[in-house]
Amino acid sequence: MRAVDAAITETDPKGEAIAYYNTGKALEAALNWVAQFEKAGATLTGEARYYDREVTLKRKTSAILIFCADESKGFSKDKKTNEVHKTPVTKNSYVLYNTRLDKNSEGVWQTSQIVSTRGAAQCQP
Repeated sequence: MRAVDAAITETDPKGEAIAYYNTGKALEAALNWVAQFEKAGATLTGEARYYDREVTLKRKTSAILIFCADESKGFSKDKKTNEVHKTPVTKNSYVLYNTRLDKNSEGVWQTSQIVSTRGAAQCQP
């Protein structure tokens, strides 16, 4: 999540961390998400909070990670005008992430699959 945010906010303009921490379908999804921000001329501002993490080790080299995100204080911002596009807080401000992680040959845990569900009941305050 931080690698994707770093690419969007240009603290990692080449997006090197995305490929380091993501692989397969998760890498494709991350690159697509970053590209959408680039196409819109937007960046991120504010904060996102991650909580209620649950990890299930499947084997020594694979795991399932489920967690919630509170995006109620995170917004997009126009890069040219610096206008912040604040959105009202709704149930969709809370997102459930269901991910699969695989340990690569160098011992790095990489997200290989990611599914997000906006407005998930278990993530509501």
